[in-house]
Amino acid sequence: MGHRWSSSCKRPMFISRDQREFWSNRWKTGDTPWQTQGIHRLLEQHQELVLAGKQNARVFIPLCGKAHELLWFYSRAHNVIGVEYVEKSASEFFTESGLPFEETTCHVLKCKVFRTLDHRLQIFVCSIFEFNRDCAGTMDIVWDRGALVAVNDDERPRYASVIKSLLSPGFSYALCTVVYDDPSFKGFPRSVPDDEVIKLFGGFMTLTKVMQSEEEKRLHISSSIVETLWHGTG
Repeated sequence: MGHRWSSSCKRPMFISRDQREFWSNRWKTGDTPWQTQGIHRLLEQHQELVLAGKQNARVFIPLCGKAHELLWFYSRAHNVIGVEYVEKSASEFFTESGLPFEETTCHVLKCKVFRTLDHRLQIFVCSIFEFNRDCAGTMDIVWDRGALVAVNDDERPRYASVIKSLLSPGFSYALCTVVYDDPSFKGFPRSVPDDEVIKLFGGFMTLTKVMQSEEEKRLHISSSIVETLWHGTG
């Protein structure tokens, strides 16, 4: 995929116009079935593993949308950083949560940043492929649910490189994946086989398959779906 250049700031945009329009339209129309009513059950069930005993940690949630996990980590006195390139969902998270917030600009990417007044919860409005450790430092905890499974297959190595470049020593990386056998389905979430997870992350971290469970068939996916929680440390 070639770089797209923004005329306003002359920086590379790593998301195609089609992708931007697709995801923006999903949020605009409310077609967001990945949004849960509360935190994801895997975080609720394995929160001690994910938190890893860390205090005042810097928590990263890629492709965060309006994830309830943003507020959940924030309410536990952590510093939370989200990345979401659809501005509407980023701003609506704050208005819907009732958190007083302000808008500022990232000194590195020159993109918008919505943040609480205490600066402990920030959402950067940019491409995940642009985000880097100069924006907000390195991350102690990563909650990756709905991010890796959203990027195109050929973008996974680049996505994994971004995640790995952001991790602090002693990190806790929680990754949720799904696996299904339906070649005709080209949408989201994308199937990420176990061997691909190991290929992407196994050489960089100690990777453990925490649990997996089979779900009922979802609309538009003809096969059963296996959901897996992975945990990486390093």
